Amino acid sequence: MLITERPSPNFTERKKPIELLVLHATQTETLEEAFFWLTDTKEELSSHYLIDEQGEIFRLVPEEKRAHHAGVSSWREFEKDLNSSSIGIEFYNKKNKPFKQEQIKAGLLLCQDILKRNPLILPQNVVAHSDIAPQRKEDPNTFFPWEEFAQNGIGLWPFSNKNFNLPLPKNVEEETFSLLKKIGYRGEFEVSAKAFVRRFAPKLLDTLPLDKVYQKAVQIEALYNKS
Repeated sequence: MLITERPSPNFTERKKPIELLVLHATQTETLEEAFFWLTDTKEELSSHYLIDEQGEIFRLVPEEKRAHHAGVSSWREFEKDLNSSSIGIEFYNKKNKPFKQEQIKAGLLLCQDILKRNPLILPQNVVAHSDIAPQRKEDPNTFFPWEEFAQNGIGLWPFSNKNFNLPLPKNVEEETFSLLKKIGYRGEFEVSAKAFVRRFAPKLLDTLPLDKVYQKAVQIEALYNKS
């Protein structure tokens, strides 16, 4: 796996062990615009890696350093300073566009390598930027192949074909919100629900049918908190 060095000055020292892997998409018109934002000293943004459409991997910040990619965010027991606990990968992508296959192949190899070297990253803690900051972010987007990544040992996905058809609780919204919190989401109900379906059921994103979101949340919560 070839990695090209493209250093960013925007990093600090880590304060915590690495326990999360956060996947992003740049949502920029050009690759050079992505590099600009991730290296500009005024913006002070960065990630550890950037992958272009041809599958070339660029290292911006060494993994042992704290890159500035997560911002104000939280996930499960990680309530603050996720930058110190995580590795961030940006996929170059114009807003809400499909990803190139070579880019995805490179991402799979890089993620597998990172997970091999960082055994503290649990599958539940391979996350989208929109998972950890649902009130602010929507990336990597609805085209990101989370199922394919899980098939390759990166994150979790409900592979069972079993259709959940549970009776709906009296207060469906309240119970769904409780499930989303148990999965790891920390935003208000609507933003958490949108982030959840963006990742696990993107076809529901436009309408957010509460009964279907509840059924999917039951399935994912059981997967994420399996003893």
